[in-house]
Amino acid sequence: MVAEIDHPRIGRMKILGNPVKASAELARSRLPAPWLGQHSAEVLKGLGYSDAQIASLFVGGVTYDRYGEKATA
Repeated sequence: MVAEIDHPRIGRMKILGNPVKASAELARSRLPAPWLGQHSAEVLKGLGYSDAQIASLFVGGVTYDRYGEKATA
């Protein structure tokens, strides 16, 4: 019930395996969960916020990206 995947930031990590067993790719975990704030800028952009507004929200601490990739957007 434990599987290992490669996370883009923390490297190899253990996750819960899929309880459904199959012989094909169906039961494999393909991607790690996103880190806190990973998609914040994308979501805000989809809601109509400009790049300048999004940057202001990050700088003001209103929204957050754990690894700071979008903080300077």
